[in-house]
Amino acid sequence: MSDTGWTPAWPVTGNARHTRVMASALGAPAGSCREKLASKARPALFLDRPFDRAMNGRTAPYRTFSLGIVVDAVRLLASNPEVVPADADPVVAAASLVDAVLSDGASAHAGARTWAVHAVTSYLEADEYLREDFPGLRPVGTRAVMYKSPDGEVKEVDVWGLWLRDQSTGVAELRMLRQRAIGDARPRDPAVVAVGAKIAADGQPYETDGKRYRPFLPMVDTDGEVRRVRVVDVGLADASYDVLFDGTVEEARELYAHVAAPQVATVLSGGGFSPGRDCDGCYVIEGCPAVPRRGGLLGVVGLATHRRYLTHTRLRDYEICPARYWLTAEAGVPQQRFESLGAARRGILVHAALEWLHARDVAVPCAAADLGDENDLPPVAIAIGALAEEWREVVRYLRHHVDVCALKLSLDWLRSEPSIVAFDNEADVVVSARPDLVAGAGDVVMWRETKTAAIAPPDDDLLLLEQYPQAALGLVLVAAGVVAEGSDALTVHDATGDGTEVVPGIVELEILTPTSARVVRYSTTDAATLQSARILLASRVDPWLRDTAFNPEPGPQCSWCPVQEWCRPELSSNAARAAVAMVVDGYRVDPETGEILPVGGDTTRSGGHAVIDVSADARAGVEAAGTPGVGSAGPSARVRSLAESIVGVSGETSDDDVPF
Repeated sequence: MSDTGWTPAWPVTGNARHTRVMASALGAPAGSCREKLASKARPALFLDRPFDRAMNGRTAPYRTFSLGIVVDAVRLLASNPEVVPADADPVVAAASLVDAVLSDGASAHAGARTWAVHAVTSYLEADEYLREDFPGLRPVGTRAVMYKSPDGEVKEVDVWGLWLRDQSTGVAELRMLRQRAIGDARPRDPAVVAVGAKIAADGQPYETDGKRYRPFLPMVDTDGEVRRVRVVDVGLADASYDVLFDGTVEEARELYAHVAAPQVATVLSGGGFSPGRDCDGCYVIEGCPAVPRRGGLLGVVGLATHRRYLTHTRLRDYEICPARYWLTAEAGVPQQRFESLGAARRGILVHAALEWLHARDVAVPCAAADLGDENDLPPVAIAIGALAEEWREVVRYLRHHVDVCALKLSLDWLRSEPSIVAFDNEADVVVSARPDLVAGAGDVVMWRETKTAAIAPPDDDLLLLEQYPQAALGLVLVAAGVVAEGSDALTVHDATGDGTEVVPGIVELEILTPTSARVVRYSTTDAATLQSARILLASRVDPWLRDTAFNPEPGPQCSWCPVQEWCRPELSSNAARAAVAMVVDGYRVDPETGEILPVGGDTTRSGGHAVIDVSADARAGVEAAGTPGVGSAGPSARVRSLAESIVGVSGETSDDDVPF
């Protein structure tokens, strides 16, 4: 298809001879989807699909790239300094710039605006320090390395950031932005730095017509000769900065040739699919052979307001507070990192231990000998980084797992914590899940979720399906036939199934306590249970799918919100969180253990923790609702999601790298 030796695995139309490699693609983490990177590097090559009017004209209600607001504000100040009075307070000046940017285009969520004001303030402070040594630096237009051959092939290598030049000294500087403080961010990939240095040395200024699929329009460089090149990281949390490269033009060219140029060729050549988080924002998801299409999978009617990427964590955050979801998942503002409490740390370590043990061999089930004794840390504990005191707590749960380990079954294959992705093309939603274990015996797929609890759960399987909605999602995905064993990785039964056929399979919910283990089994061929799972999933997804406001949901949940700094900063201290009574929808959530008890209701205590006895009321609610497991009188979805967010595995965190 193209001169770079890459042939897309889907029908295409457009120009394959125009390539544009962004520096962030060179710094992509291990396990990234190489086919997505190769596709994105060809902005004029499109998936060839039938025209669908309904899929056009749908955009997110707010700006989704918050760093772009910061850069737009800085550029506005450079081109129109009169926007901000010279003696203005820095925060007031930043707010004026941000509001001026937002008045000319898509709006930002209120929380994203608050963060952007803070970020612009930090940038302007860092700019003052950086100008002490180079007072002549002035912002200039964007630039890239561009090549156009006589036969029409166009090659572009670009990096995102702010460009500055000093005509008197010949200094060219690229400033890349970090959402966090420099000391809290992961190091820049050397190839990204090399691209920045090369473009600072040899890049040509350009403009665009707003169409990403068209080649850049080169402009005449009027900023003078470059004699010195600098690449600088700026931390927008605290105005910190770090000089990543400072050298001559020749040194910049040499760095690029040795470090970055080979990786540019690698990005263009593709190299296999990796379904998972990279499916978020992929332009060719409809044609990807590694992602099954299942129209109607989610059980909702109509298209989402814009293409969305659904995970359990995102849906959980939405149920706690729509603003929390938007700011963490779509706007990508920085999140506050809370220290893991005992229950959360316990769950993380249990899952890490099981992943390590199950990765050894499909024929080797977990055994008591794997867990060591009270005096010595076994290999698994060392591998997952558990301290001696932590391991003594964790092993209380793992010893009961030995009795119900899935590897004791006769299995043909097994995968520990695989990424399972499907595309509901009728709703335009990419669904992603990461079960603890997926295995197969013959034609039957088994999906297992493992949970830890301080006490044994209610003896009601349908209530547990509500309490642990990952199991309901797993049941729907297994029934849709999106999981099977391929030669080297998980594949799909049929990439274009219509979702009407129910594939036989089992979803198991393994619940470990310090004194017991219980495995609840749900079958896709049990029509009533599968219907309950589908109703539960659709009822959770539909409000999220239709929302365009993503308003805050004020309440005690704000005390544990990772983006409270941009929404309710008065709750940002540990003392403030501890003082909040976590009473939500008629239930109290223990802020330390995450356990749920009714306000003024009967409770029991086990191990010093208050717990709810839901059996009688919940069963009555199930019977009244008429649909097993749906509409019960137990805790609401928001209560359950809040409890899980306290004791569960940490949610997704925003990434500092620019997603281009």
